[in-house]
Amino acid sequence: MDNALDACEEAQVLPDIYISIKKTGPEMFRIIVEDNGPGIVPKQVPFVYGKLLYGSRFHQIRQTRGQQGIGISAAVLYAQLTSGIPTVVISRTGAKEPAHQFEIQ
Repeated sequence: MDNALDACEEAQVLPDIYISIKKTGPEMFRIIVEDNGPGIVPKQVPFVYGKLLYGSRFHQIRQTRGQQGIGISAAVLYAQLTSGIPTVVISRTGAKEPAHQFEIQ
């Protein structure tokens, strides 16, 4: 969610964020986060979600809200260690641009 807020703030867009948490098994949850931010360019998605200390603000010198670039990649790593299920990322960089879907394992 912090990444979505940062991206919307930078793009000067009022944030519209949807979060869903559903129990899918005795100890299994599906978490969905959707936002109206500017998106992540396709070639950067595997690094942002799959590499610790990379972060989504690769184009700027500063990070906001105290982020250090480990939040989403740490969440992906923990989810995969505990479930073995790939993380699905869908990103689009504009309303008229095609969406790209990734499975991060």
